[in-house]
Amino acid sequence: MGHFFPNGPYPWTYDAIASLPSLLRYASGPELAQLEKDLALSSPATFAMTTSRGRWQLARHLACLDQAIVQSIDEAARGKLDGLAIAMPPQHGKSELTSKYLPAWYLGTYPDRRVILTSYEADFAATWGRKACVTLTNDTWCLSNVSTILAKSSSDRLRRSTL
Repeated sequence: MGHFFPNGPYPWTYDAIASLPSLLRYASGPELAQLEKDLALSSPATFAMTTSRGRWQLARHLACLDQAIVQSIDEAARGKLDGLAIAMPPQHGKSELTSKYLPAWYLGTYPDRRVILTSYEADFAATWGRKACVTLTNDTWCLSNVSTILAKSSSDRLRRSTL
């Protein structure tokens, strides 16, 4: 499943697209809802922006991290990558993106797969695991757009799996 567009991860950065007139005003309500869902599930960062209702902001360094994450997932799926190490200074948003939004996005995108969240300390990993579960199972947007991935008992399974 390729998440990248020919010239980069974000289609809205193309100059050619920016110069086109918007057709959004002609879209129906269901078409707009599907567009929002498709955009939100295109990467962990777009998922974060959507589910946080704009409270989570995409800084330039987090856009680079988001691109690296999605590219790494695609490469791993092709058997060309075994892992990804992320090194950024403290308090730059990497934990929120990679420990809260990435697991929730990943489970929403690949419902048949599992996520293991590890850390230097068990309680720290459990805290981020709970935040990811809450995002996926209690968020209004997720419940209405990604609910097909959640069986009635899966939220308990997700919570146990992340603790």
